[in-house]
Amino acid sequence: MAGTISMAPLYFVFFFLLVTANEGSSIKPIVSIDPNWATIFTKESVTLTCNVDPPGPKDQIYYWYRDNQIVPMYLGTNIVKIDRASKEHGGSYQCQTVTSDKSDPVRLQVTSSWLTLKVPGILFEGDELSVACAGYPGYSARDAVLYRGNEVIASSPSEAVFLVGTANMATSGSYRCTRQVKDGVIYYSYSSEEIISVKELFSKPVMKVNPNHLTEGDHVTITCDTKLSPHRETTELQFAFYRNGHNVQGFSSVNTFHVPSMLLQNSGNYACEVRTRNNTVRKRSDEIKVAAGDFPYFVPTGASLDSSTDEGRDVGQMPVVPGAERSYAPMAVEVTMAVLISSLAVALLVYVFKRKLSPYFFNHHTGPASSASVKASENRKDMSSRYTDLTVV
Repeated sequence: MAGTISMAPLYFVFFFLLVTANEGSSIKPIVSIDPNWATIFTKESVTLTCNVDPPGPKDQIYYWYRDNQIVPMYLGTNIVKIDRASKEHGGSYQCQTVTSDKSDPVRLQVTSSWLTLKVPGILFEGDELSVACAGYPGYSARDAVLYRGNEVIASSPSEAVFLVGTANMATSGSYRCTRQVKDGVIYYSYSSEEIISVKELFSKPVMKVNPNHLTEGDHVTITCDTKLSPHRETTELQFAFYRNGHNVQGFSSVNTFHVPSMLLQNSGNYACEVRTRNNTVRKRSDEIKVAAGDFPYFVPTGASLDSSTDEGRDVGQMPVVPGAERSYAPMAVEVTMAVLISSLAVALLVYVFKRKLSPYFFNHHTGPASSASVKASENRKDMSSRYTDLTVV
């Protein structure tokens, strides 16, 4: 149509810039939703934010995707506000900058149903979990009941929002609510069900010990490692250390424990614990045995010995045992079996050779016999016959 400018070339330019600029990028933005509901009603409002760390320049260009399709009207800004949402606004949202990777998708559902159970779109361990058994805006509702599975966990004749409590990994599961919503002069009963999935705030801690091979008197450093979710990377974590179940270093921001000189009295089963500052999430590592003197190696509690050459070893890795301490019994058994099998194989080959192959090599020619050799053989037989006859006479 005359006077209309196609946007297709412009989209191609945007796509080309993203592909060429993002080669080798390790920055991944995070999309947040406010209010933090996975489902909203039509005509409600929601704000999406593209969070980048470290923040880019003020003129940073942001790209938004819905169901893997770029959304031109959201181009340029890191904050997208959707007023009076429609069902077309529902989908999986991602954002990206010229210098970053594409964010992980965040799902937003838009509904016009009479009743919906609103649950958080993003929920981590330690978060306070609230849900809303909400009737469609503008309609009266009463008698809300909240279920987890088939168990009633909360109810209210008037309130729609329920505080479930502090979330942990066991909080994940299926939730359902029922409520009566008034249409005209009659209340009708409705039900809505949602799945709540709690994300891990930080991983189970793993202990590493350095050096890997201990002798008495060594300076030893024990490190308590964990990985914090990028979505909550500003969360402050605290670390504590234990030996044989007794605390040897209280909670602090330091994730290492030092033994200035490894002596017999310092040996034992070590473990570490990680918690959030407000103590809503705590996780403890497996124990690792740290020993000196007669046992200059580390053994995870209850584990057997094996070999490893890593400079530092995580819990669950097997130790390198010095030569004086290593057991050679399994090796001796293996060598004996190998020699026995080899001897049997050689004997079998010798037997086959003697019984089957030696006549072939020593009593047979490899080609047809010559006429001369055949004739000589016949002459020898004839002369032998004559000599025998003469002797008898």
